[in-house]
Formats: sequence, C-alpha cells, structure tokens
Amino acid sequence: MDAKASVLLIDDHPIVRDGFRHLLQTTENFTVLDECGNGQQALKLARDKHFDLIVVDYALPDIKGPELVQQLKAISPMSKMVMVSMYDNDPFVNNAIHAGAMGYVSKRCAAEELILALESVTEGNTYLSDDVMKNLRFNKDYQHSGLPELTAREFDTFICLARGLGVKGTASKLDVMPKTIHTHRASILDKLKAKNDFELLQLALKHNLLTFAELVQ
Repeated sequence: MDAKASVLLIDDHPIVRDGFRHLLQTTENFTVLDECGNGQQALKLARDKHFDLIVVDYALPDIKGPELVQQLKAISPMSKMVMVSMYDNDPFVNNAIHAGAMGYVSKRCAAEELILALESVTEGNTYLSDDVMKNLRFNKDYQHSGLPELTAREFDTFICLARGLGVKGTASKLDVMPKTIHTHRASILDKLKAKNDFELLQLALKHNLLTFAELVQ
C-alpha cells in the first residue's frame, strides 16, 4: 500500500474500539480516521467522510451488522467492510457476506488477525478468520438444516420467535407490523421444515444460536 488506508471502527464497547485502535496504530498501512458506538452514528460519519475500510461489530444496539453494512454500502460504495463478532458460525457469517462484507473475523481469535483481514480486503480479496473457516467446513449438519436459506430479517425473526416473544413481541422488537412477522414466520417454518415456535427453539439451541440464559432475559 502506498498510503495509509483510512478506517472507521464501529463497536458499542469502548474498550474493544480502544484495543482495535491501538492495534492499528502499530501498523504502517492503516490509520483510524474515526470511531463510533452505534449504527446511526456510523451512517452520519459515512455521509460526512470517506473511509477506505469500515470495521463493523455484528451485534450493535440499534442496527444489526448485516443491515448496517447494506446501508453503509449505499452511502459509500467504495468502502470495504469487515465484520467482527463473537459469533463464528452460520448464519451470522452467511448473513454478513450476503450483506456485502468482504471479511469476517471472530473476536475469539488473535487481535492480529484483524490486520490480516484488512490487508486482504484492501487487495480485493475476501477473508474469514481461521475459527470461522473451521466451523463452516465441519458444520455439515447446520448446512442441511435450512438455516443458511434464511434472509437476515428472517433470521432476526427466527431468533425472536425461538425466544418465545411471539408475533406481537417480535413485531415490537424489530419495529415492524405484526402482519410482516406473520409473513416471515410462514417462510421460516417452510424453509426449516418446522411446525411451530417450539421447534424453532429446539433448532436454535441445537445450533448454539441461543443459550438458556438468553431465554430468561
């Protein structure tokens, strides 16, 4: 790289952003131009400035990572996106890549792998961290479950229904009309060959998409 690539860091945990910023400051190829803690702030920054690279946390408080990637790409189509997440399996990876992210890095991996990801996507390549690749390679049961066929919005609906929120609770959580959730639910049940929300819960637990602790929140 002839000049340092400008980076926007998006993560709702200041300590994580601080760690990423200090890491990138040790390199010759990247400079952190700005950082923020939620999707709305990120969209404003992307409208005001150009970033070569944008690092997006999957689980932001206001806008899910894949949806934010889509909105950012509409604003700044030349920016390249790398998703970071505690989740290192599908459908999280699948949703991120389909949304337009060129890289996906698990927060469980060594921090230096973020640099490898940024270097790779800067050169126009895709990058998946080692643990993500391992999970995708060996989780054949998941690949045949129907879950990879869910859209990002269907997956969010699936998780809410599996948690027992019901149609009205899911509609409130996702800020959409109950009629929309009914439509998504029908599609989800068809794709997953499930009969009811209890079977959705069983699938979510089986594939480690929910924990028992999340069910009582």
